[in-house]
Amino acid sequence: YSNELRSIYTLRGGIFLGEGSRRFTDVSPRFSLTYEMSPRARIYASYSKGFKSGVYNTSSTTLPLTPVNPEKLNAYEIGLKTEPSGQLRFNLSGFYYDYRDLQVSARNVVTNLTVLQNAGKAESYGFEAQLDAAVTHELNLSASLAYTHARFTEFPGAQVLNPISAVVSGRTVQVGNASSFIDASGKALPKAPDWTFNLRGDYTIPLGASSLRFAANLYHSSRFFSEFANRIFTDAYTSIGARVTWTAPGDHFSVTGFVDNLTDERHALTVSNSATSDFTVDSRPRTFGIKLQYTH
Repeated sequence: YSNELRSIYTLRGGIFLGEGSRRFTDVSPRFSLTYEMSPRARIYASYSKGFKSGVYNTSSTTLPLTPVNPEKLNAYEIGLKTEPSGQLRFNLSGFYYDYRDLQVSARNVVTNLTVLQNAGKAESYGFEAQLDAAVTHELNLSASLAYTHARFTEFPGAQVLNPISAVVSGRTVQVGNASSFIDASGKALPKAPDWTFNLRGDYTIPLGASSLRFAANLYHSSRFFSEFANRIFTDAYTSIGARVTWTAPGDHFSVTGFVDNLTDERHALTVSNSATSDFTVDSRPRTFGIKLQYTH
């Protein structure tokens, strides 16, 4: 049970803009059922309700000051957890999330500040599978695959920024963005790739009382969008990292040589926009180094 009181008192430039207060309450239950098919396998199902309190936009100058509605979630999940042997583990789960008044961020083209608004409804469903294997005492492998279909199902007043074009030196270029409102129903939720895949492995070589450990990780993400109109996006990418760690006798001191983004894969880490332009924050290029660690 949640009972939250939000209050706001706004002064800007010494001018009183307004004040407000709103109380938000909610009951958020959770139910789960587990059936053990054998000592090494069980299935489960669960339902839970999530609640995120309403909140005032401190950047708003619209009177009366009105808070964003609370976000509510109905979450359903079913799954299978198995451990066929002490060296093998496999988990599979499916989920369905039903959002009401999803709180999402938008850019105010006048103030260039980020403000919250409510999307009417959204849904997300998919599955995740994970496999962990201790192939030998020295070799461990792990893999996971996830699919997520995350879409707005009702969002008639989505605030978006549309490019403004102009002819400069005979070329058509973007010179800024203009704000507008669209019906984003059916559009993908921002930063929600449909597919992700992760593969990890490590191999340890005993060297007397010390050890040498080789580890590598591969991560792949499909394309995902960055705003409600699904105009700007981060394209699909794959990132690979590797580590070699020597651990001294006693396990107190270690030396690690590492390389991140082994293939020097360049992709947009974040894609966003403002009143003046679209812009990206790029991923780091290939990075390598040495790490010394001492644990008492």
